Amino acid sequence: MTDSLCLDFVNTVTWDGLEMVRDEQIRGYGQLLDWALDRGVLGESEAEQLREEAAADADARRRGLGRAWAFRRALHDCLRSAARREQPPEASIALVNAAIADAPATFALTPGADGIALTIPSGPHPDPLRPVLRSAIHLLSSPDLSRLRECAAERCGRLYLDCTRNGSRRWCDMETCGNRAKARRHQARRRAAS
Repeated sequence: MTDSLCLDFVNTVTWDGLEMVRDEQIRGYGQLLDWALDRGVLGESEAEQLREEAAADADARRRGLGRAWAFRRALHDCLRSAARREQPPEASIALVNAAIADAPATFALTPGADGIALTIPSGPHPDPLRPVLRSAIHLLSSPDLSRLRECAAERCGRLYLDCTRNGSRRWCDMETCGNRAKARRHQARRRAAS
């Protein structure tokens, strides 16, 4: 099964259609680095190096955060379109392609549990988005792409891989979105019975 780092990244905000609506987890550059550190995308020394660079250059920090937000939106557009079996917006494809072009010039084949995979090796400078890009390339070129789904809950928009045997999962998380939908259906039945 494909790693879901790219899905974790696009799901750091709740989406309503193509718009971000709430639950932003990456409000600042420090939170981007915290997210990357928590996911194992960056090591402690790499995160500290980026924090020091950001502290010394506020413009670079703002550009880094803006780049992450723009990449997240473009990646969400592309993955959401793939889940819906639609063509993604050209601007989103262009932004993801630009991220690929900015990645190190070499690719590598790496052995994995499922055979081999095409990967983007780490560059000389730490970048929290490079592993997310690697994950997205892997997902978009994987048979697992057919299991990519968008949560059926109203005003959620989170993406996930449906790992159920029959491919019938509808919610990103049964504890939140699934339970809310069940509660709404139950209330509607009670009102209809009254």
